[in-house]
Amino acid sequence: MPDDIVSGFKGGDYALLLRNLYGSKTAPKMWYKCLYECLISLGFKLVAGHPCLFIRVTFVDGKQITIVMAVFVDDLLVTGKDLVQIENVKQSVASRFALTDEGKLEYYLGTEVEYKDANTLVLHQKGYIKKILARFGMENCNPKTTPLDVDLNLSLQDCPDEVDAELQHNYRELIGSLMYLYQWTRPDIGYAVTFLSRYLHKPGEKHWAQCAQVSQRNTGL
Repeated sequence: MPDDIVSGFKGGDYALLLRNLYGSKTAPKMWYKCLYECLISLGFKLVAGHPCLFIRVTFVDGKQITIVMAVFVDDLLVTGKDLVQIENVKQSVASRFALTDEGKLEYYLGTEVEYKDANTLVLHQKGYIKKILARFGMENCNPKTTPLDVDLNLSLQDCPDEVDAELQHNYRELIGSLMYLYQWTRPDIGYAVTFLSRYLHKPGEKHWAQCAQVSQRNTGL
């Protein structure tokens, strides 16, 4: 239950919720259930193995029309070839929930979309990369040509005897940020990130230097 609600109760008090409140533990599950039922009623089907991906196939004048919708909490991404059917879907969802239409996709979950021509689009996370570099004080660094040193020899022997809590905290946060990056648009740093994640329990200065190099690898791209 949200803190501002709990603060109004005294010891021994309790309440029966007639509907879910924003911030309660069950709210995310109930929101998904509500959205799921809405999309199913519109003819969408859940893609097997992907609880956040829905697809609808209809036929209009003998023509097959496919609409795909991706869901991330309350951020919905809808795509398809028939703009009329897409607009119908958006209006149907808007009749059930308060909806803000952001128009043509340009940014989604930290990923930017550039349209080169009618058949080509490019996904990148330049803005996200700049935020990472600024967050860890590396915005003025020089680009690196490789994610890790070519002759790198890193092992558990390089871990310090005593853990530096601040270094460990920064190391873990940077690894997490880089992991999100490589899973979306930068598979080229995947090996480096997974290799360095072995040392989350006790990173040293040498580990941090390599972690920083992975970040600097992104500045030239």
